[in-house]
Amino acid sequence: MVSANIWSITLFWYFIFVFLLFFSLLLLYILRKSRKQLSNYKKSEQNFHKLSLLANRTSSYFIIADKDDKIEWVNEAFSRITGFQPNEVIGKKNAELMLSDYANRKIRNEIFHAVLKNHKKYNGEIFSYTNSGKPIWLSIEITPVLNDVGDITQFVI
Repeated sequence: MVSANIWSITLFWYFIFVFLLFFSLLLLYILRKSRKQLSNYKKSEQNFHKLSLLANRTSSYFIIADKDDKIEWVNEAFSRITGFQPNEVIGKKNAELMLSDYANRKIRNEIFHAVLKNHKKYNGEIFSYTNSGKPIWLSIEITPVLNDVGDITQFVI
């Protein structure tokens, strides 16, 4: 009877030891993976900061619009060139804001065929107006951003 008790106590402590060892190794694995993910996150954050500096400090304007051409973001150069502040344009359709009545049907058709129909980049010049009504010619490059299946998700202008 005593020997059976010792055997069961020994077996109990053996299982406890194996469980604690397994749990410790699992915890070590999770901590290492978390540290690697944190390192990747920090690198991504640093890259984002660099891109943000580039986009906001350049003399060229940038617009990011959603798939329905509604403006999501503009950089500081956009405001300097056009006079529009971000809160005045975010949510508005880019084409309605930037393409003046002077932008003839030919330019609109070129943009439609290149960007919307063929999912290609469009380069050209458009006639527009600043916020104060001053006429302005703008060089534009419209790049569609595509998802994995080839659908347009955004535009970078």
